[in-house]
Amino acid sequence: MTPRPPTNSRRERARFTRNLALLVIVVLVAGGGTLISLVYGLPAGALGLVCLLGGTGLIGLLWLVFSLIGRWVNPED
Repeated sequence: MTPRPPTNSRRERARFTRNLALLVIVVLVAGGGTLISLVYGLPAGALGLVCLLGGTGLIGLLWLVFSLIGRWVNPED
């Protein structure tokens, strides 16, 4: 029986967190934009999409700041 390679749980957790954040952003923008367009019409959907993208940018900026702080605190990761 061959030994299995060691797992890197920090890398797995970071990848899972990144994928989950991307999924939330996609559902927020695509789902929210679609629902706004269906309920209020295409012009309101376009404006709603612009606002959702702005909010997504703020979420991304916050994620970037926390990622940089985490790398600054634990440089060996």
